[in-house]
Amino acid sequence: MIHHGLDGGGLWTLSRGLARQRQRYYNYLQAADAGLAALCQFFLETVLDQIQFMSSLLGLSALRTRVERYFQFETLHLKLYREALMRVVRTLIDEGEISRTRVQEITGKGATVSAEIIKLGLQEGLIESPSPKGPLQPGFPPKILEFYFPQLYVDLPIDGPDWSAGSVGSGPG
Repeated sequence: MIHHGLDGGGLWTLSRGLARQRQRYYNYLQAADAGLAALCQFFLETVLDQIQFMSSLLGLSALRTRVERYFQFETLHLKLYREALMRVVRTLIDEGEISRTRVQEITGKGATVSAEIIKLGLQEGLIESPSPKGPLQPGFPPKILEFYFPQLYVDLPIDGPDWSAGSVGSGPG
C-alpha cells in the first residue's frame, strides 16, 4: 500500500494493536525480565491480530469483484475500451505488475489499440508506470479508494471488536 501512496493513515501499526491491549502489554513488559519469551509471543500475537485486522478491512479476496463493479457503474464516461481496460486493471490487481506488451494478450487487441488502452488507463489513474516504456502497475487514484476499499473509510474504535474473529463492525461492505 505504501508503495502505491496508500499508507492508510496509520491503520496498521503495532502501536494500534498495543493500544487495544494496553494493560496486557504493560503486564508483559513488567514481566519481561523474568520471561522474554512471553513478551515476544505477545508481540507476535499482536502483529498477527493487526494483520488479520487489515486483511479484513482490505477484503482482498473480493477486490477483483469490486474492480469489476467500479467499471460497471463508475466508468460510464469511458465509452471506448472500457471492457478491455477493466480486464487490464483486473490483471494488474491480481498480478501487481505486467509488461506493456502483455496488454495485447489480455485484451486480444493489436499494438496500436493496446497503446490507446494503456494511455486511457494512465489518464484515468487506474494504471501507473515508472516510465513511458516501463512496466504497468495498478493505480489507486483518490476517486476509486472508497469503491475498492470501502471498509477503510469506516470509523473504527481503538478498543473495537476482536479482529481475529474476522469482524469489522457495521458499515458499507
